[in-house]
Amino acid sequence: MPVTAPRRKRLLVINQYYWPGVEATAHLLTDLCEGLAGTFDVRVVTGVLNEHEDEPRSITRNGVEIHRVLSTSFDRTGLAARASNYFTYLGSSLMSGLLAERPDVVLCMTDPPMVGSVGLAVAKRFGTPLVVVCQDVFPETAVKLGRLTNPFAVGTLGRIVGSYLRRADCIVSIGETMSERLVA
Repeated sequence: MPVTAPRRKRLLVINQYYWPGVEATAHLLTDLCEGLAGTFDVRVVTGVLNEHEDEPRSITRNGVEIHRVLSTSFDRTGLAARASNYFTYLGSSLMSGLLAERPDVVLCMTDPPMVGSVGLAVAKRFGTPLVVVCQDVFPETAVKLGRLTNPFAVGTLGRIVGSYLRRADCIVSIGETMSERLVA
């Protein structure tokens, strides 16, 4: 009787930015996913990039299956344009994640900050762990930078982010100080 190799674990990654994006999270996530592709079947659900709208919607690169969902890709300098990019990406990535082949682990970063809610919904649907890689503390950072001043928006976003962080199975932070802030 022939022996079959065990199935490789499936990692579903949800983040708006990925290669060839110039954002820091795009570079970090690309390096991480390509490094994990030797051990896992890695699928990334990402958005359309401004100035890269001609990129194929689905491609495999360096062992990583990349799926670009329909989303706007406006220049992010204006708040309304950034919000449109976020919300179209979040809606499309939620549908893509919920309809994906069952992953063994769901991983998301914090770009956009609410993407953890999508990751949580997908992880709960499949009964799999959620790993959140935190690159920043949101909405606190946006408030300190003066980019977010509406108290209702600050409170709502804080509750959304806090909800998925409390329910994640694992949180990876970029350092000890951030870990302390996230716990606080």
